[in-house]
Parts: sequence; structure tokens; C-alpha cells
Amino acid sequence: MRIVKDATVEIKTQALFEECSGILAFVQSAYHAGGTAHEVEKGLWDRMLKLGRNLFQNWLDLFGDGDAGEQIALEDGREPKRLEGLHRREIQNVFGEFELLRAVYGTREGQKIEAVALDERLQLPRGKNSYLLQDWDQGLVVDMPFDTVSAALARILGFEQSVHTLERNQRELATAAGDFWKERPIPPADQEGEILVCTADGKGVAMRGGAKAPKGIEPPSTGGVRPGTKKMALVGAAYTIDPFTRTPEEVLEALFREAPASEPPPFRPRPCYKFVRAALERDDRDSTAPQVEAIFGWMAEQAAQRNADGNKPVVLLMDGQDSLWKADWNYLPEDRAEVTEILDLLHALAYLGRKPGTYFTPTTARLPAPLSKTRLDAYSTARSAPCSTPCAGSVHATNSRANAAKHCSASAAISTTTPIGWPTMSTSSTVCLSPPV
Repeated sequence: MRIVKDATVEIKTQALFEECSGILAFVQSAYHAGGTAHEVEKGLWDRMLKLGRNLFQNWLDLFGDGDAGEQIALEDGREPKRLEGLHRREIQNVFGEFELLRAVYGTREGQKIEAVALDERLQLPRGKNSYLLQDWDQGLVVDMPFDTVSAALARILGFEQSVHTLERNQRELATAAGDFWKERPIPPADQEGEILVCTADGKGVAMRGGAKAPKGIEPPSTGGVRPGTKKMALVGAAYTIDPFTRTPEEVLEALFREAPASEPPPFRPRPCYKFVRAALERDDRDSTAPQVEAIFGWMAEQAAQRNADGNKPVVLLMDGQDSLWKADWNYLPEDRAEVTEILDLLHALAYLGRKPGTYFTPTTARLPAPLSKTRLDAYSTARSAPCSTPCAGSVHATNSRANAAKHCSASAAISTTTPIGWPTMSTSSTVCLSPPV
């Protein structure tokens, strides 16, 4: 769309030059008056924000009302006409709030606006906040509450954003996640590792409770979910990595050795193109099926794109959540590639240590620590075979769909049915030792 520009509109250079001269005069006067560093810093910041606002406003003024003529031609062949009057729109960016009065196009007043030439020329977002401000908001709300983010940016930028605005922006940004991953380029094959690793795990997200209802008035139904509790999100990751060959003794040494702080860590392969994606979605029954489909479907796409010929062995690393393993069989079928499943027990070790009675018989007189170098060494087998397990867990059980012994023969492994007391798995399984990636 070609905007009819007013050739008489120019940047107000004189006013801007005077403002810049004022900033220089402030610095000079602060020097003579004995101003401190923090006073000059704050004074400059406030003046720079004001200067940026005035410059941005001058730039907007150059476009006028965005009039593109009596009618405009759209890509689908329609030619809506310019409606009477100018329509107001607000913009909020890092310099503050701005107002646009622009020409709009449609069939007639009161019906849907078909096109706004000025909005398209400036590539404005659908909402009020600019893309840069949304980016700053997004970078903070992943770590802090919405009201804290609003207060923090208000101290820096000089204006507040409502919690409702921040929440709405995050919901709108989330809708673009699928398109973002679809448009992400496939990593170059010559820069990938030899093994493809997929991993998934749940992450509890604290949910904010709703406002308390007045006495005698029942609160609205929450579909069986108590307000204020956590909901489980699903986090998935996919990356490739080269094998890291070690003997069983070297694996145990890496697990338990306390290296001096000055000693550099030993070299080991690093993950290549590690992508991480999370989802917190529910259906009408409040089940987690939508997020399981989103994450495991995405991991299946990663496996298909980054292992198209099926030559790379695929490692699937997860904890003991049964629903994840059921999804694994649906989305990562073995006929596409050799899949080795690894049950990660690393984060469960603390629970094993706290409540040994849960895993050991009450008749046991004295129990050593559930996991120690001596105990693992005693049950370690296949000592002559090196371990090249690439996964990101230090203690894990494996179940290769094709042949569990294949993985065991290349690992420092102990059987889950040994007197160490860990519960047996329902299928042929091993516990393999490997420091985290």
C-alpha cells in the first residue's frame, strides 16, 4: 500500500538541536556545580528517554494520517474504500505512549476494518505494546511475577504496565510458538553429533489462586483443580552428541571424584544444537493430553528432520512417569530408528536416602548408604567394556526395545534385581552409570 505523503512535513530539527544543546549544557553545569556520578547518570538517562520520545514522535509525524487514496487494492482483489474520519490508536514503546490518528479502509462505518495503510507501513503489532517492549517484558516474566516486572520496568522507563496487559501479551506470544518451531531451520548435518538424544520431564508451575468470594457466595467452578496449586508443565529437549567412551572405573571416578576447584574439567563432547521447548496446556477434561501431543509431536519432528535416514541411534531419556513412556511408543516408533530408552534415576537418589525402608525389607539389620562408590563398584559388571552412553543422567536404568543386553554390554551396569534394593522394572532393564552431559 502506497501512502500519500505530505511533502511539507519535516523533522523539527531546530527543537531537537535545542534539546541536544540542553543535554550538553546539563553535563557542563553538573561539572561546575560539583555533581556526583550518580546524579549525572540519572539526569542523562531521564533526558535521553525524553530525547528518544521526541525523535520517535517526529518520525511518526512524517507519515501523517497514512492516507493511501480513496480506495486501495488488497491482495485478494478487493478494493475497500477510505472511511470517513480518522481512527485513533495508541502505541506503547520503551519511550512512552504515543497516539496515532490514521485513515482506515473498509466497506462502511460500523463494520470490520479491512485495512490500515499506516499500520502496515510501520509494521505495528496487533496489540498496544511495541515488539521491543514485549521482548523486554517476556525476558523478565519467565523469572518474576507480573507485578514485579511492571514495577522493575517502571523504575527504568518511567511508566507502568498493568498486570492484565502483561498477561494478555504473554498469551498472545504463546500462540506463535508452533509457527516459531516450524520456521526454525534444520541444523546442518555435518555439524551434528553421532547420537540423537530426546528427553522429556515434568515441571511444576505454581498457579495463582483466584480472588476469594464474599461470604455466602460460592466461587465459580474450577473444573476440579484447586486454585493456588501447581500444574504440571511438560519440557522437552532434543540434541545430538558424539559418543564419550569410558571404562566402568572411569565412570565411577567421574561420579564420585572431588576435583580441586583449580583443576579444569576433563574434555567431553558437548551437545550440538540443543533445542528446548515447554508446554502447559489442558483440554476440557483438564488432562495433559494437549501438552503431551505438543512436546512429543515436536520431538518426533526433530527426530525425523535430524535423523531422516535413521542411521543415528536415538536415545530417549526420561524419569519414571508412566504417561511419558506410553507417549514415547506412540511418537517415537522403533521402526524409524534404533531407540534406546533410559530411565533416569539421578533425581530419585535423595528420596532413596531419606526413606530406605521404602525400598529395603524391614528385616535388614544395617543398611549402608543407598548409593556409594563402594556399593556401585561391588555390583558393577562388564568391567572390560567401555561405556559410551551420551545421556544427561548420572544414574539411569535402560530398556532397549530391541535388546537390553546390547546397551548393558557397552556400559558399566548393575541389574535392578540385585540386593541393592531398588524396585524391579516391568521389563528387561539395567541401571547404567554415566556423569551428566
